[in-house]
Amino acid sequence: MIHWGYLFSELTHRWRRTWVNVSLVGLSVGALIIVNVVAASFQEAFRSPLKDVGADLTVQLSGDVPEKMVGLVLPCSVAPIHRKDMEEIGRLKGVQSMSEALLMWDFDPKGFKVVLGFDPEADSGPGLLKNAVLSGTFLKKGEARSALVDSSFSSSLGIRTGDSVVIQGAEFSVAGVVDGSRIGKIAPAQVYLTLADARKIAADAPAIKAVHTFNHTDSNLLFISADRDKTTSIDQGIKKILGAKASVSSPDSFREMLGSLFSLTDRFAWMVSAIALIVAFLLVGRTAAANVRERKAEIGTMKAVGWRTKEVVRQLEAESVIQVFLGGVLGILIGVVASEMLAFVKISIPIPWEMSPRPHFLPGGGDQLYRATYLPISISPVLVAASLGACLLIGIVGAWVVARKTANLKPAEVLDHE
Repeated sequence: MIHWGYLFSELTHRWRRTWVNVSLVGLSVGALIIVNVVAASFQEAFRSPLKDVGADLTVQLSGDVPEKMVGLVLPCSVAPIHRKDMEEIGRLKGVQSMSEALLMWDFDPKGFKVVLGFDPEADSGPGLLKNAVLSGTFLKKGEARSALVDSSFSSSLGIRTGDSVVIQGAEFSVAGVVDGSRIGKIAPAQVYLTLADARKIAADAPAIKAVHTFNHTDSNLLFISADRDKTTSIDQGIKKILGAKASVSSPDSFREMLGSLFSLTDRFAWMVSAIALIVAFLLVGRTAAANVRERKAEIGTMKAVGWRTKEVVRQLEAESVIQVFLGGVLGILIGVVASEMLAFVKISIPIPWEMSPRPHFLPGGGDQLYRATYLPISISPVLVAASLGACLLIGIVGAWVVARKTANLKPAEVLDHE
């Protein structure tokens, strides 16, 4: 049975020793939590560009570049993805849903336009613009010769709902004005059409036919929603289907673009966690051993007045476990405070040119685009519980080893020595 009064007295009267033990464990646990929180927040931040369009991966295919930028063309090095390949991609394990889009450039004599065809009923990609209509109405599937225009394009040219825009010689009535910034910087467009209309004008465009074999069921941009733990295998599966020219964007690809520092933080968080726990164990064991050696006379007296070995061990274990528990609580507080401070850190994630293609010869066409985001800090209850559980385990094991060794001392030998 534990003598609680004696335990409390030991902890408070030797407050320096108690504070050292609690602080050392607290710092180790705090480091463990911070490293794991940062690794998780980086991984979530890498999802932000794709999260803007409601997807986990985007897929494109590199191809030939048009000789001349005249009329309606597919963006440089963005080739059609054929129906057979899209169906095969949709059957990959882990793919939940897939929406298609067709991105085009229109070099009209009256001005350049970025045109994007999409399925108005899709729950990813430009389909999310249904929540960003500023005026007019959203497109309807099967509705022909209707278009949406981006608000910045609309304001610069004075285009309003009910007006018309001309693409590849075809006139489209403006059904509504949308705020394209709501879906981030992936494949932004100035004019949005239904996918059926976009495919029709693309298949008839001379500049596209001169470079590509384009069918009425083709697309050149896929938005895929998938199981998070399957994105890597899906990435590999897509590249097997489309070949070496496939361009797949995923959280991993954004992480690689930011360099080795972010990759190391994410991939070796478990190693840093293990080191933190080992350090905590060594610190607790070393400190406990030193403190118990100082109490040999005290332990000898306890045994001399009738304390059994298991009672001495239990008492010393209780002291150590409480100190480690308090250290764990302190470490959690350190981790929480430090993590909340990290929530003010902003990182800029580069957007690959292929995901937001713009002609290089136009102003700003070669500028690197970024998706700025604050670190999405979130402390998992599982991480807190695991950290506290690890502390208690370290306290129990470390205290038992040291206490057992000391408790085996003979009272007469210890008291005679003292």
